[in-house]
Amino acid sequence: MRKRRKNTPLKLSLLFITVLFLLASTSISYSLWYEELYIQGTITTGTWDNSCIRIMKTLHGSFTDPCTGDNQTVETDYILVANETNSTKFNLTICIENCGSTDLTNVWVNDTIGLSLGPRSWKTEPLGIGTVTWEHRPHGGGSEWDGIHFCFNDLYWYIGDLNAGDQICLEIRLETLQNPSDKYAPTSEDQDLEFQLEDKGATVEAWSEECGTTLTSTTGPLTLDIDPTDDDPCSNGVKLAKIVTPRPWKTPWAEASC
Repeated sequence: MRKRRKNTPLKLSLLFITVLFLLASTSISYSLWYEELYIQGTITTGTWDNSCIRIMKTLHGSFTDPCTGDNQTVETDYILVANETNSTKFNLTICIENCGSTDLTNVWVNDTIGLSLGPRSWKTEPLGIGTVTWEHRPHGGGSEWDGIHFCFNDLYWYIGDLNAGDQICLEIRLETLQNPSDKYAPTSEDQDLEFQLEDKGATVEAWSEECGTTLTSTTGPLTLDIDPTDDDPCSNGVKLAKIVTPRPWKTPWAEASC
């Protein structure tokens, strides 16, 4: 008599497959097949340090009473013309800013003021930042400047280190100078007052260790247009002109980065 084989494993497999098929067909999932995991957050893959320096020039004035020649705190657009006794005063501000995220070293600024304007006093804001020196080049030659007559005045402002985000300014008190005939500029009613030499503007240089290079940026020039005027605010016959350049008198920020 032949013994019959038992196919128990095969039967169990078929049974399991049948059950799974029924579960799937009735949209019932088997909880142990998979689990969904949601993660929310920010992943920082790296950071980038940038170096940036920028510079701007602003002019204020005139701060001279057109009738008396005295100093005043309120600005006026009237300016003395070819006056033999009184100069006209302005304030020139040069600002630089570390606009990057890294510190800069060996920072310095140079500018040329002339020919008809000269520096009388200056200060930094905050006070005592850097060293300011001037080189005077008298008009028509000569080795010395008498402080009155036409001259080119080269500014050198050494700042040194400038931390990220810091801004400092140099405020310069300017006065018009005398021409060879001993008359203060402007010497005619339509003469422009130029606050630059050869349109160079003011230049800032700074060393960036991160970039391994010197950053250099230069502003545009500042020029005031002056027109003759029939106004006579003084009623004493003083010869005046009027500054017609719209305010504010400033250059855009000039920026260099890497």
